[in-house]
Amino acid sequence: NGMSLPVEMHQEHGMYVPELVFGHLLTSDNYDDDEKKTTGGRNGYGAKLTNIFSSRFEIECGDKERQKRYHQTWEQNMRKKGTAKISAHKGESFTKVTFWPDLGRFGMKKLDKDLAGLMARRCLGQSGAEAAE
Repeated sequence: NGMSLPVEMHQEHGMYVPELVFGHLLTSDNYDDDEKKTTGGRNGYGAKLTNIFSSRFEIECGDKERQKRYHQTWEQNMRKKGTAKISAHKGESFTKVTFWPDLGRFGMKKLDKDLAGLMARRCLGQSGAEAAE
């Protein structure tokens, strides 16, 4: 697992940080062209595009430091945003993303074994990259 997003309101944008990161475009700190890049896409387009191309997208964050848990869903390719639910959290920090790809947008009726394997490898690779930072 490792660090989670902070479960707190973002001062400038007036919404919880996880909603800002997963549900709004152009909110990453990776857009500063003068800044040296050491990561690829953290809090950038990847998760947001996954949300946009999913019939359902769900995030859950546990914030050990603030002892809060955050849960929110989006549906219909990010057009329908659910209300964020905040609750108490006493465990370790974590971030969990669950999504249901909108297969029709890709001209597919089902997720084939090869594509499912590719997606799983990409997720595992990213989790290793994040753990190494």
